[in-house]
Amino acid sequence: MLSRGLWKLMHSRWSSFQTRRRSMESRFFN
Repeated sequence: MLSRGLWKLMHSRWSSFQTRRRSMESRFFN
């Protein structure tokens, strides 16, 4: 079982990655 701090860290990194990927997609497709 993951500790809560590690989960928060992974979630923050994943959310930042998702927003970056979405901004790149919008830049390419718009």
